Amino acid sequence: MRIKICLLLIATSLSVVGFCQKKTIKFSGIIINKQTNRPIANVNIQDNKTEQGTTSNINGEFKFSKINLGTRLSFSFIGFTSKELIVEDNIEESNIIYLSPKTEILKEFIINAEQVETIPTKYKVFDYDFYNGNILLIVTSGKLSNARLLILNKELDTLAQTILPEKPKYFFKDCFNNNHIICTSNTYQIYFSKNKLELIYPTANTEFNKLVRPCIGNDSLSLYFSEKSGQKTVTLNWLKFKTRNDVLYYYFTNKINKESKSLITLVDEQTLKTRTSMLDNIRKKKRDGFYRTEIEAEFDLYFAEKVLSKEVFSPLFIIKDTAYIMDYNNSKIRKFYYGQPIGEITFSFHNNKTWKREMCFDQKTKRIYAIFTKSSYTEIKEINLKNGRVSSNTIKIPFAYPEKIKVNNSYLYFLHKTLEKNMTKKLSRIRIN
Repeated sequence: MRIKICLLLIATSLSVVGFCQKKTIKFSGIIINKQTNRPIANVNIQDNKTEQGTTSNINGEFKFSKINLGTRLSFSFIGFTSKELIVEDNIEESNIIYLSPKTEILKEFIINAEQVETIPTKYKVFDYDFYNGNILLIVTSGKLSNARLLILNKELDTLAQTILPEKPKYFFKDCFNNNHIICTSNTYQIYFSKNKLELIYPTANTEFNKLVRPCIGNDSLSLYFSEKSGQKTVTLNWLKFKTRNDVLYYYFTNKINKESKSLITLVDEQTLKTRTSMLDNIRKKKRDGFYRTEIEAEFDLYFAEKVLSKEVFSPLFIIKDTAYIMDYNNSKIRKFYYGQPIGEITFSFHNNKTWKREMCFDQKTKRIYAIFTKSSYTEIKEINLKNGRVSSNTIKIPFAYPEKIKVNNSYLYFLHKTLEKNMTKKLSRIRIN
C-alpha cells in the first residue's frame, strides 16, 4: 500500500513539475511607425508581470532569445499609443509591430499647407541667415565646392549672388551683428551695397576663432564674452578623442574704460556626475573581467563621453541692456543689468523629455523660443521671461526632421527635405501671429 502511495505522489509531483516548466520560444521583430512606415528606436518592450524587458535598436529591431509562452508584452514610446501582445504558440518568430502616433489636443496655431511658404530657388539650400532684413542663402546644384551665395529681400526676390571662393561650412554672426561665412580655410565678412554682394576681409579660421568668436553680444555699455573649459584630449591605445566642456565662463568688458569683469561661472554638475559614474562602472567591469579586449573598454569610455555626456549649454541673450542667461543646470533664468545681478526666475520646461538643447531668439521682436521634438513633428513655444513658463500657444512645423530652426521678424524659418528625388533640401517659413 505504501509503495502505491509513494508511486502516486511521485507521479503527481512529476506532473506538477512538467506543468510548471512552461514552453519557451525565440521571439523577435521590428517596430514601425504606422503613420510614416519608419522604424522606431528606443521603444520600451516590457513583460507586464516581471517588468523586465528590452528596447528596440536604432533600426527598430528587438529580440528575445528565450521567452515563455503566455507572456504579455507591452510596447510603449513617448508620443505613441501603447500596445500589448500575448506571446502564443502560433505566433511568428519574427514580427512587425505597428505603433500609432497619439493624437494630442493642444492649444496651437493650426498650420495649413497654404501657410507654409517655401523659398523659391532651383538650388539645394545648404545654410541660411539674415542680413538687415534680407535673407542670405548658401546654395548648390551639385558639389559644395561650387556653391553660391545669394541674398533675397523679404519678398523673396533675388537681389544679388556670387560664387564662393572655397568650400563653405556655415554662416556666423558676430556680436556687432556682422555676417560672416566660414569656409574650409578662411572666414569672410559679407557686405551688400547697391545690389552688389561682396566677400571682404578674408581671415584664417584659427585667427578668427581667437579674435572674433568669443564675443557673443553687446549692450550700450559693454561687450559680453564666453569661454568654455574642462575639455581634455584622451589618448588611448586604440582611440583618441576630446571630452566635453563642462564649465562655461561669462565676462563683460566696458566699452569706454576697457575694464573686464566676471559675470558668472556655470558648472555642468550633471555631466561631471555622469562621467564619474561611467568611469567607476568601467573600472568595475575591468576588475570583473567583463571585457574580452582592451578596445571594448575604450569604446565604452568613448560612448560615455560622446553620447551620455553633454556640452555645457546656458545661452545668453541681450534685451534692452539686460542680459538673460538660461541656466539649464540650475533651472533658472538669471538676469543682469549692466553686469549687475537683478533677479532670477525658476523654470522647468526643459524637464520635458521632448525638449531640444537649442533655442531661437528673434532679434527684431526680442522674443525667445524653446524647441520640442516629437516623434513625427517639431514645435516651438515662446518663453515668458517674467515667470519662466512656456506659452500654451504652439507653432508646429509640419515636416519631419527640420534643421537649423530660427525665428526672425515674427517668421519661423527651417530647412527640410522634400519628397523629390535626391531629397532636395529647401528653406521654408511660417508666419507667427
